Amino acid sequence: DVLGFGITDALFSPGYLRDQSQQNGAQFETHEVTTEVTYRFNLWKDIALQPDYQLVINPSGNPSIATAHVVGLQLEVLL
Repeated sequence: DVLGFGITDALFSPGYLRDQSQQNGAQFETHEVTTEVTYRFNLWKDIALQPDYQLVINPSGNPSIATAHVVGLQLEVLL
């Protein structure tokens, strides 16, 4: 079994922030932060599952978008 954690801090370019503010009429955040936790485990010898959860703060830098929750599941089958 494998447990993983991750944190990213993505900074938006000045051009992106300017374009988004002009198109949407709002002041955008300068960055977004993503935290992630994942766990991989074998169901059988050649089959594994890996659920994943991500929390995105300031998605796209847009203040009108709430914090995003992303859930994923990966299936691995070795042939």
